[in-house]
Amino acid sequence: MRIGFDAKRAFLNSTGLGNYSRWLIRSLASYYPENDYLLYTPKIKPGNFAGFTAGHINMLTMLPPGKGLNAWWRSKGIVKHLLADGIKLYHGLSHELPFGINKTGIATAVTVHDLIVLRYPQYFSRINRFIYTTKLKYACRTASGIIAISRHTKNDLVKLLHISPHKISVVYQGCDKSFKTVCSAAYKQSVQKKYRLPHQFILSVGTVEERKNLLLLVKSLRSVTPGVKLVVIGRHTAYARAVKALIAEYRLSDRIVFLTNVDFQDLPAIYQSAAVLAY
Repeated sequence: MRIGFDAKRAFLNSTGLGNYSRWLIRSLASYYPENDYLLYTPKIKPGNFAGFTAGHINMLTMLPPGKGLNAWWRSKGIVKHLLADGIKLYHGLSHELPFGINKTGIATAVTVHDLIVLRYPQYFSRINRFIYTTKLKYACRTASGIIAISRHTKNDLVKLLHISPHKISVVYQGCDKSFKTVCSAAYKQSVQKKYRLPHQFILSVGTVEERKNLLLLVKSLRSVTPGVKLVVIGRHTAYARAVKALIAEYRLSDRIVFLTNVDFQDLPAIYQSAAVLAY
């Protein structure tokens, strides 16, 4: 069978949605090698995650036929290519399906990670709220089946979008196998030296944005033994300015380490070196 994926984030996203997409695609290709997996992405950035398909001859990377209008191709124009490519099942890995796919006879699945845009609309601009909500509602209405990554997400789909619970399957997210391997003391020590990590630290991993509530963690640090520091790994947004202002106000600058662009292969060692993970 030929299975298609909305693989934009698999190729371009370094955080949660990208990790989920890459893990799922690789797992299916490994455990069900009899299928062909066509990965549709508007572009590929050399040196990013283009190599995640290596070793899988049953994966094909599919790009737009011409330059420009990549967003339109992903949201609408792709449909005729799915038909031409003989796709029998198309999986939207993050909240959306291309418009018009419901008229093709192609079976569809969509993964919904959360309904933050509906629960906390204040974190999104007006135009983004409209775009995300429109795509989410269409995908949930159109999909043959919906994958929710938690029971809470399933409950939100039922309550906020009035989706039948019988249409939703809860499938918990997987984890890269590297996190299941115990790192040696020597390797952890080398990683700690590479990033100048403190001896004992609390770890927070995630984009520094308002909804992740790093401010609360910084406030709480005042109540923790002074020898324990906080290591924050993640891309910064405008919210980071408020966090750093609070750090200066509380005089905690010497107790907090910010890291960006951490190599993925080093993350397991950092997790295993932490005294506590705060999420």
